[in-house]
Amino acid sequence: MSNASKKTAAVLGAGFSGMCAAIQLKKRFGIVADLFDRNDDIGGTWLTNKYPGLWSKQYSGQEEILQYMQNVAQKYDLYAQTKFQTEVICTTWLEDIQKWKVDWRKTTDHSQLFTGLYDFLFIGIGPLNIPFTPEELKGFEGTVVHTAVGVQVIPELAKTAGHLYSYQRTPAWIMQRSQFDTPDFIKSLFVYLPFVLYIYRCYVFFKYEFLYLFLALHSTIIGKLARSYLEGSMKKELERAGKPELAPLLIPPFAPGCKRIGVSSTYLSSLARDNVTLIPCAVKSVHGRTIVDVNGDENEVDILVLATGYNVKGFTGNLKVYGRNGIGLLDEWSKEFPKTYKTVNVHGFPNMFFMIGPSSGIGHSTVVSVMECQVDLAMQCIKRIIDKNLSAVEPSAAAQDAFVAKLIKDLKPTVWNTDCVSWYKNDGGQVTGVWSGSIISFWWELRKSEPYNYIEFMLLKTKKNRTARIIICGSPPINFVSYTQQSIASEKERSVKHTLFSNGYRMKVTLFDYRCFHRLSLTCLEKNRISCDQPKAIKGFLKHPSKP
Repeated sequence: MSNASKKTAAVLGAGFSGMCAAIQLKKRFGIVADLFDRNDDIGGTWLTNKYPGLWSKQYSGQEEILQYMQNVAQKYDLYAQTKFQTEVICTTWLEDIQKWKVDWRKTTDHSQLFTGLYDFLFIGIGPLNIPFTPEELKGFEGTVVHTAVGVQVIPELAKTAGHLYSYQRTPAWIMQRSQFDTPDFIKSLFVYLPFVLYIYRCYVFFKYEFLYLFLALHSTIIGKLARSYLEGSMKKELERAGKPELAPLLIPPFAPGCKRIGVSSTYLSSLARDNVTLIPCAVKSVHGRTIVDVNGDENEVDILVLATGYNVKGFTGNLKVYGRNGIGLLDEWSKEFPKTYKTVNVHGFPNMFFMIGPSSGIGHSTVVSVMECQVDLAMQCIKRIIDKNLSAVEPSAAAQDAFVAKLIKDLKPTVWNTDCVSWYKNDGGQVTGVWSGSIISFWWELRKSEPYNYIEFMLLKTKKNRTARIIICGSPPINFVSYTQQSIASEKERSVKHTLFSNGYRMKVTLFDYRCFHRLSLTCLEKNRISCDQPKAIKGFLKHPSKP
């Protein structure tokens, strides 16, 4: 792939998804991507979240996961490719040259703006990116700490705090965590007998993949049995802790999985400690260091820990993304259900690949598997671009609409679409944060990029070394294409029509003559594929166009 060495890529985010994209670009195509990250090291959310209580041992701890990521980054020399303490503020698709213009600045100095041009744009900043602070909690005059999940941090805080007040608007379902150390002889088996490690990884994968059945079949006997089991487990834990009276306050009224299920063997017992007070209502306001709840009760505290999650709907923060014709990505997504094709591509945004964006969260297993599937789909698109000497690809509007319609239909019977408030839903109550099925179903959907559902772009050199941009719609053979010649110098426009026959395909061509280049657009009116030989015929047509 000699053409691959000329390609460039920008990867936003140096977490799991950004690292995966950068590594695969290098391994498959020899493309050394530029990574951009606001932090000062590799790791993404595992770098920024360092609060106590992140899992360890069988559930690997934050430090262990972060160290693994940094070791992988060193192995593939990603540190040399990464611009740390850098914030990308705008990305714009330049139609004439078929590249992304990326604007960035240093987080320590906003006075200078830098710009680069890239063939491919990967956005892997993740949804857990912008901390969410409710308006009623702003203005606290003591120390404020943000965290994502109270289930993880409360047991650790309860060990050290003089007194802990836990304000809880809605309870969460809790599943017991079976934690254990991996014995040394097992680790040795994994090292010297890799197939044993493979078998164990398969066991872990299918163990959690099986949980999807309870989420998909929540209204059936299977779902009811799962709910009964979790409810009994939570009651027993509170009884052992000596506070069975807390059960009505801590067992949710909604189905398990509607909100993310907490996994902990210490959360419920920590709420039963003498130095912990459970307050089952929301905070109304703060005055100085005094917390006032909706019932009017007040408590003065020294530290306010916000386990309020992240602004998933506005996760791009200051980043602006503009596609063809100046379309703003967030403007499009804010109007309705955020449309994507296979959760990775977006119509109107050529050569852009989203990772862990809308409709790609997982409520029952690891999101790393999702990232790997998304990156693999992106690599398929890039391989096609390189093999066919294209400049860009994007999904057709019809293919994207069909994908979204099926996704919405598949989400309707799931537990995520039941009656609870969660970050999985947008302001209109639509489930936009999670995939509708299992990880296996996600892999199956993304295993093939289905080229016929993409629009393909090509840049060609014409007579007098002018540049022609050709749009080849892959959605079913192209029937015809309109030929318009426009002169900017004279500001006069004249239209001519020409039908080009090649390999049995008839196309109508749109051509714009801007003095220094030709711009050729193919509009596909019927679903079909166009062969790789077509550009040769078009090239000949540009050199010797028929008279109108």
